[in-house]
Amino acid sequence: SITLGMIRQLNISSMLNVIIAKACAVTKIPNGFIFIYDSTSENLVLKAASGNYKEKIGQSILPGETMIGEVFQKKEPLIFESGESSGADSSLISLFAGENAIGVPLVSGAKLHGVIGMSSSDNSVDYKLISILEQFSSIAAIAIDHSQLAGDLKKEFAKRLEVEKESREKERISKEIVERQNIELKAAYLDSIHRLVLASEFKDEDTGQHIHRIGEYSSLLAKMLDWPDDQIEIIRHAAPMHDVGKIGIPDKIM
Repeated sequence: SITLGMIRQLNISSMLNVIIAKACAVTKIPNGFIFIYDSTSENLVLKAASGNYKEKIGQSILPGETMIGEVFQKKEPLIFESGESSGADSSLISLFAGENAIGVPLVSGAKLHGVIGMSSSDNSVDYKLISILEQFSSIAAIAIDHSQLAGDLKKEFAKRLEVEKESREKERISKEIVERQNIELKAAYLDSIHRLVLASEFKDEDTGQHIHRIGEYSSLLAKMLDWPDDQIEIIRHAAPMHDVGKIGIPDKIM
């Protein structure tokens, strides 16, 4: 059921609460806790709990503080017998008053994630629980790794989307600039042709009309020959220039 929970949801708090609830149900010990190490604050934070610890979720202790902190520091299971005290100053210590507790480190490979444990006022807490807790510890460590991997993938995906978005935006701006420059260049080119055509018309009115006609004829012929649209456009504007040379011919020869 825990594995199914890992598959169905990636919320680490929910998964850890399922894990500690199952551990308490199997061992029939009422109070359970999972502390996760927060590298930012360098504290062990209570992330999931059952029984008396539920009201303390979110509180933190330092590594080395209470039995929980000792388990984390020593990286080995420990039993905390009723009446023992580490001398640390923490509101969580009061929970151990009159209770026996056990803690097991949450280890995944060489990485130490935190501590899983439980406590009870009777004598049900003993070393026999270590092997059971170690199994739940392994499951919790896998769940944490799974959640962190999913989180890393989400961050990486979001980062790539942002990069792609920025790239598309830059590409769009670049395209707009190029398109605008092309339009301006084309307009300048066509303006030059138009001025040359006008100059031709000053020389010979018939030549001027002929220049307009030859452009249209050429584009119609190109269209009938199934030329690409851009080539048809080019020939429409280029063909009228075939008689531009007349501008340099003396009027008496014309």
